Amino acid sequence: FMTAGHVVALNEIVKNSEGTKIGVGDLYDYKDGGTVDAAFVKVDDSSMLTNKFGTTGSNISTEIAAESLLVEGAKIVKFGGTTFYSEGEILSPNVAVTTELRVTFHISTTLNAEKGDSGGPVLTRSGYKLVGILKARTELDDGTIVTALTRSSEIKKKFYCETY
Repeated sequence: FMTAGHVVALNEIVKNSEGTKIGVGDLYDYKDGGTVDAAFVKVDDSSMLTNKFGTTGSNISTEIAAESLLVEGAKIVKFGGTTFYSEGEILSPNVAVTTELRVTFHISTTLNAEKGDSGGPVLTRSGYKLVGILKARTELDDGTIVTALTRSSEIKKKFYCETY
């Protein structure tokens, strides 16, 4: 499964909320100049995986949302480990995030997110197509609180992967 790169490192053991090992960090790009905040976890038992969306029970599409859908005002939903399900909208489909190491471009949203939600899926409200994964909640210069996410198309490009 996929999560945020700042959540799990290469070869790091990943456990569920009960403390049971579920897998190991397999592919990773975040630290020391990485451009995509994403990681993949190789699971020990694939029967633990599901395409059900959190507590809603809805099936997640295996399609990545088309860039044409990622516009200001587009309705989206997310599921995070701390705040669970919430709905919001895209504020900006291409916002620059600057850190000490790099400038990266992300989607800013009105989604409610807190520490522990990182790596959760963000989907289109209609059709539940993958938009990206939760990255961070931040305050802009004007005081607006936004939640940034790493877009799925960038993850796909970086890791040369396909959905299935």
